[in-house]
Amino acid sequence: MKTTLLGILSAIICFTTELPAQFPPNDLVVIADRLNMRNAPKQDAEVVTTLNNGDVVQLLDPTADNSHNGESINGLYGFWTKVKYRQFIGYVFSPYLGSKYMLFYENGEIEYYPKVKHWYGVFYDSIARRERIKPIDTHTEKIFDTEFNQEETHLLTNNPEKTLFIIATNEVLEERVIGDFMRNKPAAQYPESVRIKPGDEIYLNIPTKTTKNSDAYQLIATGNYQLKYNRPILSDFKVFVTCQHQQYNSTSSIQNLSDHFGYSQVFALSYSGDIDNDDKPDIILVGESEGAMNFFLFLSSMAGKNEILRLVSTFSFYDKC
Repeated sequence: MKTTLLGILSAIICFTTELPAQFPPNDLVVIADRLNMRNAPKQDAEVVTTLNNGDVVQLLDPTADNSHNGESINGLYGFWTKVKYRQFIGYVFSPYLGSKYMLFYENGEIEYYPKVKHWYGVFYDSIARRERIKPIDTHTEKIFDTEFNQEETHLLTNNPEKTLFIIATNEVLEERVIGDFMRNKPAAQYPESVRIKPGDEIYLNIPTKTTKNSDAYQLIATGNYQLKYNRPILSDFKVFVTCQHQQYNSTSSIQNLSDHFGYSQVFALSYSGDIDNDDKPDIILVGESEGAMNFFLFLSSMAGKNEILRLVSTFSFYDKC
């Protein structure tokens, strides 16, 4: 298996109602030590200004060269992305940009180790039967894959405990309980995900709520099975998140998450809890595409107008076979 961090620059959120479409996070963070902004989408274009680590830029066009095929520079694959920084507008290479929160997995192969202030690990406390988030130290290690005769860079931690997943960010997160997603799962399933199929209604529990917010959140899946080649084939599969506003006794807000998934067939909920400490659910969905297992991190605190959740990061495991 091979793992790599995927960009989310081409992701778009659409809705089931006549609401305006929402796009990837408008603000992205420079995760390199320094990054040149150029006046054209190519490596030899004139430098407009130089950005520093942690600078926040506004996304204007995720694939500004219109090739949508990307290119490799210094061993990194990405796109020339049009951004704005203060009064400057220009183009930067996308692997050196990150979202406010980035999803990683321990021992996963990464293409680029982002320069961020904080790394946090999410751990399962088998005694309390809850998940906790706390600061961790991370580092990379070169590992030679003898089967495929190539060197890989893997993300490791200094913790004896295995993480469920890892968040890289410049934000300060409080060490605390963030959920009890694993509590009601049979031991044999841990740490497997909860599978999602048409007709499912999955309640997104937040056991750590500290406010009087009593809104109820669910994932709802729809789709149809058709008989082809003597086997049931799923078609038109969609995943929605809903919010029932209990305080106002109003009808649910509904957001279709499916357009984020591209060619990936989402089939499971990998995690539900409150990562960003806003008393609203955050989730990680899992999907399969040809030769890859893809993880999608959605956060409530990053949601835009008419949204419940916003896709902020993806991570993929690739099969090299």
